[in-house]
Amino acid sequence: MTEHTQQLRDAFTSSESRTERTIAVVDINGSTAMKESQPQAAWLPTIGWWYDTVTAVALKAVPDVVIKYIGDGIMLVFDIDRATDAVNAAIKIQEAIKEASRGTGGSMGMVKVTCSVGISSGEVIGFTTPAGGLDFVGAQVDKAFRLCSAANANAIFVDTQTLGAANTIRLESVVGRALVWNSDQYLGESQRVTLKGFAQPVAYHEFKWDHQLYGVASAEVTASTDRLRPVPTARTQAAATAATNTPRTGGNERHRGQVTCWRPDRGFGFVRDTLTGEDFWFCPKRFVFEDSADNVAVGADVAFVAVGAAEGGKSRQAGAILVVGEQADGPLVSLRPDKSCGWIRVDDEQGNRHLVYVPQRELAGRRVGDILGFTAAANTKGAYAEQVEPIVDDQAA
Repeated sequence: MTEHTQQLRDAFTSSESRTERTIAVVDINGSTAMKESQPQAAWLPTIGWWYDTVTAVALKAVPDVVIKYIGDGIMLVFDIDRATDAVNAAIKIQEAIKEASRGTGGSMGMVKVTCSVGISSGEVIGFTTPAGGLDFVGAQVDKAFRLCSAANANAIFVDTQTLGAANTIRLESVVGRALVWNSDQYLGESQRVTLKGFAQPVAYHEFKWDHQLYGVASAEVTASTDRLRPVPTARTQAAATAATNTPRTGGNERHRGQVTCWRPDRGFGFVRDTLTGEDFWFCPKRFVFEDSADNVAVGADVAFVAVGAAEGGKSRQAGAILVVGEQADGPLVSLRPDKSCGWIRVDDEQGNRHLVYVPQRELAGRRVGDILGFTAAANTKGAYAEQVEPIVDDQAA
């Protein structure tokens, strides 16, 4: 043991151990809550599929990538001249997870999991462990872990050194190819976030691989190394202000969130507003449609209204919950005279009312009182309806 200790000490102090690398950290969102809310037989295949997917994508991108498994996270170490491949690999990982969530892409069924990615480039200390494997330490490694923790679900954060090392012209995604993006369209604005252990806010960019940017995690999260609370950016502060000015439904605020805990055996769960980070308690009777409670899982995107305080004042409650992507229906209860927008009403079993925004493009031929079916969608202002179609009552017809 003393011999190994001396070898490591020598490696850390040797100038030959210093090398430049691109570090990518990929971590599952809400893995602890997923394990707590599901039996082991349910979550183990998901974790196994995720490990296999991340590993396969990384090895295909760069065969000599160094892979280190850390709990529910994976650290990928690339030569710094392969920074572009590192970012493209991160994009392909997110795309594979998105595809699997639809039950396609060889996932053997529906996979409900999301992850965040943090990438940092610069000097690190490389050494051989007593077991014979390669490992790396240094401030750049820490930064990659903490950027990953600061990133919201589905987001890819990179530091400015990675941006400088990567050739953005070679970045690509499925959506980007379809929409013929140029290199600038893959890159979000420069932002800064406070990370524990760093004296100054760290500059980063979010790489856009989907139709939207996913932003900073809005609540304190647990990283593989440390805990941190990101500071809100000017954009998220403005969005939060806008959210407070959205229409109210019977005094209840409209929200978009993600299920962070679901205990069907105990009849409760929590959903976190993706903009403000506030947690809301819910029970099965708070879904607009009863079968939604049977199918929902940790990580699911939902739209809901705030309906007061939970028992003991620990958190507010979520009501009239709609699962994003599921079918729903309700009456068109309001329509502006110019038909620039309208509102569909849905209610949960306990009478909580949720008004769903209907954009102008979905209102052709619609009248107040029509029963409309729609696909539930959501943005920072709450729920809105897509693919709106009239529902005809056979008896009435």
